[in-house]
Amino acid sequence: MFALDFEEFLWALGVNDESIGILRPYLTNGERIPDAINKKMFEYLRIYMITGGMPAVVNKYLETHNFKDVDDEQNTILSDYRVDIASYADASDRIKAKACFDSVPRQLLKDNHKFQYKVLRKGSTASDYMNSFDWLEGAGLITRCYNVTAPIFPIKGYIDNDKFRVYMNDIGLLIAAYGYQTKAAVFGGQLYGNIKGAIYENLIADFLIKKQLPLIYYVNQKGTLEIEFLLEKDSAVIPVEVKTGNTATAYLNNTLKDEHIPFGYKFITGNAGRTEKKVTLPLYMAMFL
Repeated sequence: MFALDFEEFLWALGVNDESIGILRPYLTNGERIPDAINKKMFEYLRIYMITGGMPAVVNKYLETHNFKDVDDEQNTILSDYRVDIASYADASDRIKAKACFDSVPRQLLKDNHKFQYKVLRKGSTASDYMNSFDWLEGAGLITRCYNVTAPIFPIKGYIDNDKFRVYMNDIGLLIAAYGYQTKAAVFGGQLYGNIKGAIYENLIADFLIKKQLPLIYYVNQKGTLEIEFLLEKDSAVIPVEVKTGNTATAYLNNTLKDEHIPFGYKFITGNAGRTEKKVTLPLYMAMFL
């Protein structure tokens, strides 16, 4: 089982299927979403980012509409996770698994988000921590996002198991791990710098994880081209770029020059649109992927 995804969260808030369904055609038609609807959906999205989908946390929000109560509930869950790691992980992996779990928010703040073992302990290697990652993923706490050597179908044929990023399975718990003031920054639209990119990327990862879609990204060997996520549809690769603003998308534009890639998504904090093969969408529209 997974925590509530964004669509299920909307149901919990009383938003019905008909209202949600109005948005679905905008995933592909390239039309601008009415401003009033777009504004309201971003309000819902910010609440979801702060709350996440853990049932106890959602219930607490519905009971109190108080983000401090929400934060307290989330920190209880994070503490319980650490207790579970200490109680159920193999003795040889407990300290390492806890270190891996606690390092995820810091790892996401790095420019390329690639997981680095030196953040955990100087001189450590993949073999030192692989069992810990397996345990954390099996427990449903984190998900690894693997790099591929080329954005070519089938994606699994090009996965590089040695290069990966790590995302929290619930966006609300990630933001709670950054501290209560981060919630205020999310609610007020005052995020900036690396934390903004980290949170928005983990938001899209949250959507994909809860749809049980694999997390795959692409960075070329020179580090001059990066696509945050890759999906598959109709035997083709669909690139997904996540932007902290409606800025240029040189990486996505370059990738879309490949004749085998039919289109790509650019998720932003603005409105929808389409330019040739590039479909630009508000972040919340990722619930339909």
